[in-house]
Amino acid sequence: MFTNEYNKLLERLNVFITKYHFNEIRRGLLLLLVILGVSTLTIFILEYIGHFSSTVRTLLFYICLLLYTFVLVRYIFIPLASLFKIRNGLSYTQAADIISNHFPELQDKLRNTLELAELQEEQRYSLSLIQASIDQRARLLQPFPFHLAIDVKVTIRLLKYLAAVLLLYLSVWLYKPVIIKEGSERILHHRTTFAMPAPFRFELQNQNLNVSQGEDFEIKVAVKGQYVPTHVYLIVGSTRLLLNNIDKSTFNYIIKGVNQSFDFYFEADEVVSESHHVNVLFPPQILDFKIE
Repeated sequence: MFTNEYNKLLERLNVFITKYHFNEIRRGLLLLLVILGVSTLTIFILEYIGHFSSTVRTLLFYICLLLYTFVLVRYIFIPLASLFKIRNGLSYTQAADIISNHFPELQDKLRNTLELAELQEEQRYSLSLIQASIDQRARLLQPFPFHLAIDVKVTIRLLKYLAAVLLLYLSVWLYKPVIIKEGSERILHHRTTFAMPAPFRFELQNQNLNVSQGEDFEIKVAVKGQYVPTHVYLIVGSTRLLLNNIDKSTFNYIIKGVNQSFDFYFEADEVVSESHHVNVLFPPQILDFKIE
């Protein structure tokens, strides 16, 4: 039969063990988020730059999946199982060692108290002497806040790392969101083959694609991207027309006397734009009139 002092000591140890496992879970969750953030951002950037093949993307996807699963099981699920006593967690003796390491002045007092309690259970010595010794030691241990022995330095460090990763993610998103958008899409759809993106794009400058019959019509386009091609062509039906270079990245072409609607698109260095449609507006015609 244990004394009240010893039962209080065990309660304090139980609280310590619970907080210890909670800290493990918290630390594991932060570790998972840091690894998730660093690995995904790195892969997204590399994929955006390198445009990996489907095989490489699939390999990266499953390597990351295995890594995340390992961290999830080792640093979150196992402490959770210990917390809910599904598996053996931190023992009283292990807890005593951790606490004693944090409070050097305790030396082996806490462990010795637990060992004395085991002797009492075995009833190998005088119960009254053992109980008196246990009570005395338990009272000496009361002033020590056991929870301070839980090492939260790693948890705080991981929290700082996570903040840095989130800041980096935000910076990349604000600077060039396409890195995260396209990188994540290609990694998540790792079995899909993606065409290499064009090094530049065509931006039609015309706000209005309507023209009155017989009038001239100017088509203007801006080229934006990694570089501006030397020659840009306007394709109308089977006709290929070389555009005039207005400035560094803007081209135009004036079609004389437009009489019918037509479709067109741009082409340069094997890059083709989407198709556009010019609509001809015919002048109103008087079909019938009467003079009375």
